[in-house]
Amino acid sequence: QQVDVVPEGVDAKLFSPDGPRTDAFDKDPGFRFLNIGRYEDRKGTRMLIEAFDAEFGADEPVRLLVSCHNSHDADFDLRKILRSIAPRHPHKLTFIPPFGSFHLVSSLYRACDAFVSPFRAEGWGLPLVEAMACGLPVIATNYSAPTDFLGDEAYKINHRMVPIEKPYFETVDGDNGAWAEPDKDHLRALMREVYENQEIARQRGMRSAARIRRDFSWDRAASIADQLLTSMT
Repeated sequence: QQVDVVPEGVDAKLFSPDGPRTDAFDKDPGFRFLNIGRYEDRKGTRMLIEAFDAEFGADEPVRLLVSCHNSHDADFDLRKILRSIAPRHPHKLTFIPPFGSFHLVSSLYRACDAFVSPFRAEGWGLPLVEAMACGLPVIATNYSAPTDFLGDEAYKINHRMVPIEKPYFETVDGDNGAWAEPDKDHLRALMREVYENQEIARQRGMRSAARIRRDFSWDRAASIADQLLTSMT
């Protein structure tokens, strides 16, 4: 039996390199890495914070912006998490509350310089696609669903496969499967590479934007779905 795939999409008109940029972070000039996603093991948020804090010195003009609220976890406590991490340079971290609109999200992407996502598994990775559509170079784990769209322009984090210790679903046989464990040292090296070669990274991000907005727009997804449905009649 044949399986036809209709790709997910992104609003290519809203998520574009052109458009307003939020000035909310202009008081802290410098290079900005961005991460958006729930705080959980699957997203690798803790690893990212630890890697960033270890890689960049107190006086380097670079910051990490993170939007990681997790309403699905009743025990989520960002202050407690940060105390357990004990970052050397907490002043270089900025945590962003949940967004009120997609327009705010797109203006945030355009105000940043690179997107980082050391995930262990992804079903799709919408923030990655949105960031790429806005022209940001992305650093992401070379595994799972995002490999369908990351392309040659992305900075891909090496990984190894490990058993899942904290399952998200109950299984009958107790086998929770495996997911990727990103290489933290390689993550640090890629962040350093992007930071120290900003023009090259910017060019790679803009090439990604053109491809994503062409191949993964909702208009293209709708066209593919229409063609498939028409061919069945």
